[in-house]
Formats: sequence, structure tokens, C-alpha cells
Amino acid sequence: MGGDADRRLRIEHEAVLNRQRQTLALMKRSIVRATRALLAASLLGALLASANVAQSQPATTPIVVALAHTIDATPLYYALRQGLFEKAGISVTLNAMASGGLATVAVVGGSAQVGLANTLSDTTAHEKNIPLLMIAGAGLYDAAAPLARIFVSSDSPIRTAKDLENHVVAVSGLHDLLVLSVKAWLAQGGVDPANVHFVEIAQAAMLPALEQKRVDAIANFEPFATAVETSGHARTLAAPYTAIARQFLVTAWFVHGPWAAAHRDVALRFAQVIHQATLYSNAHIQEMVPIVASYTGMTPEVAAQALRTQKRAASLNPAQIQPVIDAAAKFHEMSASFPARDVVMPGVP
Repeated sequence: MGGDADRRLRIEHEAVLNRQRQTLALMKRSIVRATRALLAASLLGALLASANVAQSQPATTPIVVALAHTIDATPLYYALRQGLFEKAGISVTLNAMASGGLATVAVVGGSAQVGLANTLSDTTAHEKNIPLLMIAGAGLYDAAAPLARIFVSSDSPIRTAKDLENHVVAVSGLHDLLVLSVKAWLAQGGVDPANVHFVEIAQAAMLPALEQKRVDAIANFEPFATAVETSGHARTLAAPYTAIARQFLVTAWFVHGPWAAAHRDVALRFAQVIHQATLYSNAHIQEMVPIVASYTGMTPEVAAQALRTQKRAASLNPAQIQPVIDAAAKFHEMSASFPARDVVMPGVP
């Protein structure tokens, strides 16, 4: 009898243990399923959050900007330092060129999307059916602070435009904006530019040429003009840019027409960044000195002088381009004048 009771107790005990094991197994499976579900939900949430962030951030468009490093590009340098292009969805790579003419070649050839050059280059390209469009102003000439000057030796007898007839004038390019202004100044003084001999010499080599009497006059722009002026070996004869207009756009940012047609929004965003950066940099000249020095290689002293002398245009005004076109037509750099708005991209600041 006692044996039967013990067996029943063992059987009941085993049954209890089995039920406990089954309950524990069910609990484990439930915990695993719940954990997997929680992990899946967390992963899905993370993926959705990432997707939402990606959708909220505009795609960044890479562009190459071709330019010769000058004071004119100050707003660009400031915008790069402040990350303004990235905020506008543009990634900028700089391609340093020896001149604005080479920057034009790069833009037309497609190795760069934006370039910086003088307005004469941009407008004469138009006549040659090269569709360049200006999208932002850069260097602005103001007669109150002449950034380009004609110099003669301190002991030179030359005092007027007439005195330069049959003499030699050094210029940096035989078909650039500076030589165009010298021709305009000569014409104002009653001199036929054909009666003056122009030779092409690098800006840095002009003062030695003048000192050695190899030329009779030199035409310099900043920062070379200040160096010549402070040398003690030359005196200012004229500010030739004023013969074009008392105020006009010297350089501008430009794009190739076909690229602009396919990337109009990018071009407008670039122009807006330059506009905003110009407004700020013009009002904070001293703050720009170390930035300009780092990009151009100028000493801080030269950069400060150049920044005070040369202005930057905050907006692209066709009326400030028209004098260059008219002068180019008058002195045969192009066959005829045309409206400046034809080379300005609509909608830019």
C-alpha cells in the first residue's frame, strides 16, 4: 500500500515538473519572439529615420571653379571658409589658372563649370557665338579709387596723352581690358591709339623695364600698381579705366550657356551665395585680409591695400557692363555693340 502511494506521488510530481518545463519553454519562446519583434521594429524605425533625413537634405552638386587667384574672388574665398556653398547644396573645387582667358577655355571645354574673367573676354566671346553667361559680379571699378594706372619714370618729360605719340607703352595683354582702357584714354586726349606702340610684358616685369628705359610708360593694375607707386622710381600719368566709365564691372563670374540650361538651379544658387558673401565681405574688409592672403599668396599688407582699393560688385547690373561693350566696339575689339543683358543670365541677383 505504501508503495502505491509513493508511485502516485512521484507521478504527480513528474507531471508538475513537466507542466513547469512546458510553461518555461513557452515563456522562452515568447521572449525570443518579442525580442525579435522589438529588434525588427527598431531597425525599421532607424531605416525610416535615415530615409527621412536623406530626403530632407538636398543632394550636393559638385562643380569646378576656374580662376586666377585675385582680390576679385574675395567673396568666393569667404564663402568657402564659411561653408556657404555646402549649405546651398554645392561642392566647390577650385582650379587655379594663370589668367581669366584660360579660365574661359576651361569653362567652354567643360573641365570647369564656373569661371572668373574680365568682362571684355566674356563679351567678345558673345560676338564669336560662344554662349557665355555672366551670373555674378566680381571686381568693380570706381574712379574714386582707381585700381589701374599708367606710370612713367619719375624723370620722364611725358605729361599728357599727346606726349605718348610714337612712344612705347607696356601692357599685360594686347587685347585685354587694360589696353582697351589705355586706348580710350589716348583717344580722349586727342591721340590715335595707332600712333602708340604697345608691347606685352608681364605685370611683375614692367617696373624693371621702365627703370631700364626699355619702355616709356607702363599700365599696371593692383596689387602691382601700388608696388610701382611706392617704388620711388615712377609717377602716375593717368587712371585709364576712367576713360571707359567712372564706374563699371571689370570682372564677373560666368558659365557656359549649355551647362546653365541644364543646371539653371545650381547656377542661381552659386550666384546667390556670391551675392550674400559679397555683401558681408564688403562690410568687413579687415576680416578678409588673412583669408585673401592665404588664397592669393599676397602679404597681409598688400592684401589689405588691394582690398581697400578695389571694390566688389554685390549685384550684376547690365548698365555696369555696357560701357565695356561700347568701348570694345569703338576700338575694334568687336565689330558692333550689343545690349549687355544678352550676356547676363536671367534671374541672378
